Amino acid sequence: LPFRVVASHQIQHPDQVASAIERFAELRSTFDGDLLHMGMIKIHNDGTTEARTAAYLEPYTDVPSSSGAVLLDPSVLNPFVVAIDRAGIDVHIHAIGDRAVREALDAIALARAENPDADTRHTLAHVEQITDADVPRFAALDVTAQTTPYWYSSDYAGQELVIGPERMMRLYRLQELIESGARVTYGSDFPATGEELLSMSPLWNIEAGATRQAIGDPSAPILGGVGARTSVEDMVRGYTLDAAHQLHMEDQVGSLEVGKRADLVVLAGNIFELPLHEIHQTGVDATMVDGEVVSGSLP
Repeated sequence: LPFRVVASHQIQHPDQVASAIERFAELRSTFDGDLLHMGMIKIHNDGTTEARTAAYLEPYTDVPSSSGAVLLDPSVLNPFVVAIDRAGIDVHIHAIGDRAVREALDAIALARAENPDADTRHTLAHVEQITDADVPRFAALDVTAQTTPYWYSSDYAGQELVIGPERMMRLYRLQELIESGARVTYGSDFPATGEELLSMSPLWNIEAGATRQAIGDPSAPILGGVGARTSVEDMVRGYTLDAAHQLHMEDQVGSLEVGKRADLVVLAGNIFELPLHEIHQTGVDATMVDGEVVSGSLP
């Protein structure tokens, strides 16, 4: 491998629950090495808003007979998360709808109460919808929120028909999470982001998080308004220091410090000074892993 990977054991069916911790331990003992590490158990606990399978507290506006569904009801999810936490394993829960987010936070709250000495760092992935009551719970429970800023640049013209105007105003409340003291990290979710290969790029995602607009288009609608934007500094932190902390790797990567691994990129421009809508155009001169150039070149 020319890069570092932290992998998960993914739970996509209730039948996997009983053997999940044992299977995770088997995967870790078999595959763990310098560049590959088994980091967490991931629970794919709801679907997507587009497919009307994300789990909401209220019905879909255009399908009032449905509010989506979760993979694991609380009666299964709660003891499962408590057991994962007791085993010292991080849990990463796919939660898009506000019901899925709330039930995931409830399960982690139980784990925190039952295992107060556990050194675990849990994450909710995607967090498309969070209620007012649940925003402060991320910081209170030390739960990382992970999302894909590239989605902010999508055309949401038809979304209001699916979830209604109130939930439209709550799309991706990541800046509010940051202001509440929560840790927020970012990723691409590729290839679920579509056919655009560069949707994987942290630079494209940093621009989308800082503008909440279509990539490269300052005239496009701003999803959630200017107040929902996240600074470039906070976007970079989410991709570096906070991501390293999420993965228990803050002593190895995430910043340029003596004693850490030199996993880094050298950019062709200063993204802290560029116009926001030009960040995605920034080139990468070189990529280094453990201090060795693995892509591009240095003078």
